[in-house]
Amino acid sequence: SEAKTDKKSKKCTDALMEQGTCKHLEPLLTEGERIPPAIGCLVKVLFDEGDWYQGKITRYDRASQLWHVQFEDGDEDDVRIPSEDVMVLQQAEENAERDVPKTRRSTRSCSTKAMRVEKKYTFDPSSSESESDEKDRQTKRRRIRRVVESDNSEGEDRSYEVPQANSMEEEEDSSSDEETEAQDVRSSEAADESMEVEDSPKKKQPVVNKSQTKGSRTSSGSVGSLKSLILPASKASGKERSAPTAGSSRSKKQIDLSPSEERRLARETKFEAINQERYKWLEDVKDSSGKRPGEDGYDPRTLYIPSSAYSSFTQFERQFWDIKRENFDVVLFFKKGKFYEMFEGDADIGHKHLHLKLTDRVKMRMCGIPEGQFSTYATRLVARGFKVGRVEQMETLNAMQKRAKSNGVKQGSLVCERELCQILTQGTLVDESMLSSPQANYMLTVSVESQSSTHMGICLLEASTGYFYLGEVEDDEMRTQFETVLLKAKPKEVVYPKGCLNKICLNMIRRHLDNPILNALQPGEQFWDHQRTVTELENGSYFSSPTEDVDSSHGNSSKGLPEQLNQMVSERKESALSALGGAVCYLRSLKLDMELVSMKNFRPLQEFDGSSKSSLIIDGQTLCNLEVIENCSGGTEGTLLKFLDRCSTAFGKRKFRNWVCSPLQDVSAINLRLDAAEFFSSSSVRKEIQAKLKKLPDVERHLSRVHMHGTARKQGVMFDDTSARKLRLFLQLLESLDVVCEIAELVQGLKEDGDESGSRAAPRLPHVDFPQDLRGTLSKFKGSYGDLRKAMEDGFITPESGVYQDYDKAMDRLKGIEKFFEDELLGWKKKLGEPSLRFWHPAAGREPYQIEFPSSFFEERNKKLSNDFELKSQTSKVKRYWTDSIREKVSELVDARETLDEIRSGMSRRMQIDFDSNYNVWSQAVEACAHLDCLISLSYTCEEEVSCRPTFLPGDQEEAQIELRDCRHPCISAMARQTFVPNDVVLGAVACSDGFQRACVVTGPNMGGKSTLLRQTCIAVIMAQMGAYVPAACCRMRPVDRIFTRIGASDRIMAGQSTFMVELSETSIILQNATSRSLVILDELGRGTSTFDGYAIAYSVLCHLVKQNRPLLLFSTHYK
Repeated sequence: SEAKTDKKSKKCTDALMEQGTCKHLEPLLTEGERIPPAIGCLVKVLFDEGDWYQGKITRYDRASQLWHVQFEDGDEDDVRIPSEDVMVLQQAEENAERDVPKTRRSTRSCSTKAMRVEKKYTFDPSSSESESDEKDRQTKRRRIRRVVESDNSEGEDRSYEVPQANSMEEEEDSSSDEETEAQDVRSSEAADESMEVEDSPKKKQPVVNKSQTKGSRTSSGSVGSLKSLILPASKASGKERSAPTAGSSRSKKQIDLSPSEERRLARETKFEAINQERYKWLEDVKDSSGKRPGEDGYDPRTLYIPSSAYSSFTQFERQFWDIKRENFDVVLFFKKGKFYEMFEGDADIGHKHLHLKLTDRVKMRMCGIPEGQFSTYATRLVARGFKVGRVEQMETLNAMQKRAKSNGVKQGSLVCERELCQILTQGTLVDESMLSSPQANYMLTVSVESQSSTHMGICLLEASTGYFYLGEVEDDEMRTQFETVLLKAKPKEVVYPKGCLNKICLNMIRRHLDNPILNALQPGEQFWDHQRTVTELENGSYFSSPTEDVDSSHGNSSKGLPEQLNQMVSERKESALSALGGAVCYLRSLKLDMELVSMKNFRPLQEFDGSSKSSLIIDGQTLCNLEVIENCSGGTEGTLLKFLDRCSTAFGKRKFRNWVCSPLQDVSAINLRLDAAEFFSSSSVRKEIQAKLKKLPDVERHLSRVHMHGTARKQGVMFDDTSARKLRLFLQLLESLDVVCEIAELVQGLKEDGDESGSRAAPRLPHVDFPQDLRGTLSKFKGSYGDLRKAMEDGFITPESGVYQDYDKAMDRLKGIEKFFEDELLGWKKKLGEPSLRFWHPAAGREPYQIEFPSSFFEERNKKLSNDFELKSQTSKVKRYWTDSIREKVSELVDARETLDEIRSGMSRRMQIDFDSNYNVWSQAVEACAHLDCLISLSYTCEEEVSCRPTFLPGDQEEAQIELRDCRHPCISAMARQTFVPNDVVLGAVACSDGFQRACVVTGPNMGGKSTLLRQTCIAVIMAQMGAYVPAACCRMRPVDRIFTRIGASDRIMAGQSTFMVELSETSIILQNATSRSLVILDELGRGTSTFDGYAIAYSVLCHLVKQNRPLLLFSTHYK
């Protein structure tokens, strides 16, 4: 037998050599001494066509444990060493006989791994895989990845390969009596054809031998079958595979294919033949009105499906395409059982961007992920600019079966009801886990009548907290206020009426924002005017009581508009209302309008557009020139915000950013902040408060999530612990509010008793106003829902008996069914005389309460069970059965558990609605904590080595004045390697009776510090008016109303503006708007043109500002 095997092996190898498949495999047939890899070593790598390629190791990645190789043809790849398709060489083989093609394929051969042998092959084409070999193979597979199997509602079981948390950690081997269910035995073919989640986005995958379906490697290194030698390389997912040809290594004339491979090839050929005609209409995409991309009026959101194609769809395919053709621009994650699946074009996106492996086992290209990983993968797609839709299963398999039975329809002709529940976009993310930063994440909606109009309505939405900022701006030709909104908010998404936003605004959006999502909506139907906005809000159920059924469609349950919107209606702010209407209409298409609008968080836009008279106006250009919140590279290093921000909470950081962008003008309000900063800088209570603040999660966002859970539309069926996680998140919020109560009590003690020594009372803390009896309100709510600590552990609420009658009935029914199973088992134990009988429950939860019999029951006693028993599963040691009565009761058990889950979910939702009824109380408490956090952050400026409290001079405030002694730039001074040279700046009549000039011309050599002097003066003013200590020995001033800057030289090519044009435009804005209370800095004006013209412009502007506008002016120049 062994001789025959050797003969067959040699014959097979010779045949492969003749046809060219293995002519370059000779290096693998001899075991040479292994050379350890190192950077600089030469290596040979075996690729798909059987050719060896020489390259050089350039680096090693410790995280992935891969060596990076640069090949002679210029290509690069990552390989794993040691590996049987990689040879490490001591030196380059210059005269080696090898045939190197010009290009290489993208994947290495999976079939050559078996060729590395010592002496012998064993080959038996008729042999089948033994049970022990199958177990060994499955054990190896488990060590590589975990296979998650799906309970599919359509009766289809699928496997997905998902990455392990630690790929190096081996799972424990299963026991020798590994269970195999009689009705659901997974074959090796099903395992080989499973869909996979690839670990990393590598171009070329290292060799992994997945085709050893016959035999396993022996201790001597031999292989039980040579059929793996002629299997094709792992196909690149998404590419068509050609049928076998006579000259290929897959030709059956040369050597027989394995049955599994034959089935796979047949299925692929059939798949390609069917879908070439079946989905031909996807090659020429049209919208629902028949228009193609690029044609006027084309709607990318819809898709035209010919009736001939639609009639050939199965029930499930119709369900998918009914949703997809109305959301063609959305990547759909389609729920099937415990998995989300992606089909056709969406599957291609999943393969390309998420590295999911495609499968052709169904009639559409498909890939999928487990239910619990949706958030992770959806976040990746949203970050790449895709819209991601979540289609949920709205009923369980049991509910579908009951529906089919009640309608008299065969179960096979029905599919579970599914609905599109949510669409995720970059600017409307509400889940904290999907947001990469604690900073606000805005969506901007702009309403403008025409491209020439400078009157704009603006709506900024921060979806994670539910705040709408509404207002109107009357802008200049350069769209300065619009630019200020963009730079302060940095929105991730922009919505505007199609054809109404001009090129200046569009170029400004692209220049200042990082790859924003632009949504041009059709005015009228997709972007409402002010009249329809008011009508939709009044007739909708947005502002109804939270106890009403919010699952219903928008009906006539109006409770009136909130006060803020009523005021806008009375003031006829039509553009702002239209902007709100565009936002609400867009949110409705995303299934988010009800959750966000019903929070009633409408605020004025003033802190963003620079129109507030109570704040120091810093326009967008000034924010950029002074690097207040972002540096020139788009980061925060070296910015004023980075220097000042010491906040402990996420919501405090968002508030502090607004403080930096909008300093105060009111002297009394500034002094209140300064008093509080001084108090906390010298009091040990600061450390105590900060310790409590650091315990808080993002409570502001958690409050909005609780509101959304209570007002959300009907939720889909979830098979993981989603409901329990939502409940635990809510209970954690309650624990966080306990900490907020402790902070409120601590602050109250400071106001009454002073600091820890009691020697001085705390000053008035501006806007740190906690609600009255906050602790009592929270305790009353918690006391009405029993033991919440137990609910945290269980993941559901257990009410006291008699409180909820529906819950009591459901529990009694469930206990009755469980009592039946106990009695049934006891009865069979007595009847059969076998006390070892017990119930066994599958891990997946399907078909529970199987009576388990030991094999000895049948062998020793030679007994047989009656026909009442139905075999469900078995192993070598046990057999498991159902009886007819158990089958019926299991069906009742499933129904009872679903009913109980619905009741518990309803109780959890009711609890969150009750909590949300006090939303204003909780929101006020969080707002007070945010202001407290900001005041503590300001207190750290009092501890700088050189700093002083700014003094605001009394008297006439009509003219600004500044006196700075030994002033430094705080950011540069902190980062400077050399000693920073301080400067004095005095502008206006401050120090002497004979006064100071309001303008100062600054001259000096390049790199002499002129620009730094100009910037540090502005920074000092911003810090002083936001309530911080100033980096100077002395600071005396009267408040400034606006800061203007003209610094640097840059063009705007995309806007058609040269450097000179930009310079003149920015200077024109200063000449038109600067007042005697403004601070203006001009850095080398006139550099954008010739010396003579530049001198004339600089001198003329200087004279106009000094004589007409009379602002505080720092004018740096090289002109004399």
